[in-house]
Amino acid sequence: MTTTKWGFALLAATAMTTMVSAPLHAQTAEATASPEEAAAQLEFLKAQVDALQAQLDAVKKSAGINTPSWSGGMPQLSNSDGYKFKVSGELQFDAGQVGNPGPNKIVTNNLGYNARSRRLLIGASGALPGDFSYNFQFNLAEGVVDYEDLIFEYAPHKTPFTFTVGYFYPFSSMENMMSNRFTSFTERAQLNDATGNGRRLGLAATYADKAGDFRIQVGAFGEGINGNTALTYTGTSTSVLNAPAGTVATTTTVATNNNGLYDRTGYQFSARTVYSPQIWGGQLHLGASAQYRRFRQDAQGIQYRARPFTQTTDQRFVGTGNIASKGDQIYGIEAMFIEGPFHAAGEAQYVNVDGYRPGTVVVSPKVLSGTLYPQDAHFITGYGEAGFWLTGETRGYKNGKVDRTKILNPVSAGGLGGVQIVGRVDYLDLTDAVGNTAANSLGLINGGKQIGYLGAINYWPIDYVRFTAEYARAEVTGGSFAATVVPTSTANPSQRKYGTDTFLFRAQIDF
Repeated sequence: MTTTKWGFALLAATAMTTMVSAPLHAQTAEATASPEEAAAQLEFLKAQVDALQAQLDAVKKSAGINTPSWSGGMPQLSNSDGYKFKVSGELQFDAGQVGNPGPNKIVTNNLGYNARSRRLLIGASGALPGDFSYNFQFNLAEGVVDYEDLIFEYAPHKTPFTFTVGYFYPFSSMENMMSNRFTSFTERAQLNDATGNGRRLGLAATYADKAGDFRIQVGAFGEGINGNTALTYTGTSTSVLNAPAGTVATTTTVATNNNGLYDRTGYQFSARTVYSPQIWGGQLHLGASAQYRRFRQDAQGIQYRARPFTQTTDQRFVGTGNIASKGDQIYGIEAMFIEGPFHAAGEAQYVNVDGYRPGTVVVSPKVLSGTLYPQDAHFITGYGEAGFWLTGETRGYKNGKVDRTKILNPVSAGGLGGVQIVGRVDYLDLTDAVGNTAANSLGLINGGKQIGYLGAINYWPIDYVRFTAEYARAEVTGGSFAATVVPTSTANPSQRKYGTDTFLFRAQIDF
């Protein structure tokens, strides 16, 4: 029996003893007690009953505070003062096969069958008095401690604003804004993989109208959680770059006697707007985003690349190599419609790279990292998908993004669970003729094009458990491996084509 139950029992027994013994005592003393004494005894008994009732109320209140309620898959502690606390977590395990393309195979041990823990997350979330809330998670997969969302928010009561500080995704694509638990496929689209839209330290503000149909998000961000350090530099120097287009940047440093202090930290500004009314018998989602990034001064360059739709391999068939650049801009559009068991979604992004030109003069401590090209590079990427719940569910949607789907007939209630089929076409073009002419073939960025044809079956036995079987066909044109895989072709390496198949299985549970 718990302490609370013992408390109830003790108080009840005391009350019963008092109520039973009191009349007997009163009856025995009735013959000798005066009316004044009898009245005093009654007042004493009434005071005892009131005191016992107060003790019972206190025990009940204490029991209510210490008894958790269930929120999602875990118990949540809360009280009337506004405190809330809940532990959360997620386990994802992947196993898959990535084919080595032909006719010539790539010499690598990074293809074929592999299994891995994709995410092993543990964290907590809650609220504090004064309209504050928090959420933090750590990823323990692959034996390395990594960071997921580490944030606290302030959402003033009866206002349309939310202010966020911490480590989280800058506002970019629709798929990047939703939890990995609810994406259609095991991995997000190439537009997130290729452009490196990862979490950053920053602060942001969100406006959402009263109906929740319209929201604006803006944020300013620094580097990753371990990258925000300053570089102290004594003395300045000038680097003159005379390398021709298409060659790796090299520098010759000439020191001067001036002293200076430089901040090497990169930064990013992001803005996104979403319009999400319920219309035409379903849920509509329309959005647009813009990102302005500046790279660290001690690493002025970037490469864009993408895996073959799974992280069971680190092999990339498409990639630009490092491009000497000071930053980039990314513009995106997004759309989705949910009606009953059906949904359709798509996104597209345009990337403009602010590249350095041959003959550029930079001042230390700037260090160029990559290849010089005569013009800025431009890339495009996008995807379109459609899905259908065979068991009648509707894709979850809340607060301007995809959320948990409620399984109608879970196995815990004797049902079948939820079954969803989904298909996608995913396009990425990392090839650009940046000033390429017949006399200057070095002006071509042969990053390659990768088109993915994906299909998946998602099975949810209950709301918090998911199994995914997925197939992806990657069709590649050009890229750094094209000349190796298709050596006998007479076509330019940037136009040679080959393909590979990926099979993947995931088991997932979250709480």
